[in-house]
Amino acid sequence: MSINYHGGLLDLLIQEESGAETTIVVFHAAVPTTATLPVFAGIGVTRTLKANLVFVADPTLALNSQLTLGWFAGNRLQPLQKDLPLVLEHILDGLGSKHTIFHGPSGGGFAALYYSAQFPGSLAIPTNPQTIIENFSPYSVRAYVEAAFGAVDNLAGAIESLDRYVVHDLCELYGKGQSNAVAYLQNIPDSRHMERHLGPFYSACRPSPLTRYLLGDWGPGHHAPPKDLIRDVLTTATRAAGDWKGMLDALGFAEEIPGIVAQTP
Repeated sequence: MSINYHGGLLDLLIQEESGAETTIVVFHAAVPTTATLPVFAGIGVTRTLKANLVFVADPTLALNSQLTLGWFAGNRLQPLQKDLPLVLEHILDGLGSKHTIFHGPSGGGFAALYYSAQFPGSLAIPTNPQTIIENFSPYSVRAYVEAAFGAVDNLAGAIESLDRYVVHDLCELYGKGQSNAVAYLQNIPDSRHMERHLGPFYSACRPSPLTRYLLGDWGPGHHAPPKDLIRDVLTTATRAAGDWKGMLDALGFAEEIPGIVAQTP
């Protein structure tokens, strides 16, 4: 479905599963500049799940053909962080959904964490997520800010724009307390995300029995977990019927991460 949205479009792909009580909302990561918009990712890994599926395309990417990442944070004309929860509430009501899961990799992981926090009792399943936008690539941060909010002189100016318009630090958000659960997957060799995103988030959320972590060595750098693992996590979560603690226990997600030293933003 395409929704007219302040001069642009908000595109969603909805797949209803008859009798399903769980809905999974999926966000994509950065996309290549050659991609045709709208982009819906995760269709393959979710194909066999007995759940309703809602795939969301980031409308900010339409503002500049060279923009690859917008974190689903919105822009000056489209305050997505405010508006998307209302859209999703309407969709979930229409589906008769009782349990909601938010999933996404990398920049989509940021979105999964943010939007899950807006839905008490939901579950976020981010993989290798960013948790603080400005701790990502300065080039990507400036490119997003300039497309979304206007030109800036430097990274400091970009961060000022983020402060003005969007929630960009999930460590601060989650540090205030949470009413959702988190199943956080992280590739250990991805040192930048380990130090600049996982570390601060881990520190902000402790202690929280409903924020758990699963770390593994899945390849060099920003390498995604194996699809079979992601599918297993999503399948178990779908069958959990909202028992997120039981699901996290069953899959071996840990509350503590020995050896992790949190870094300040």
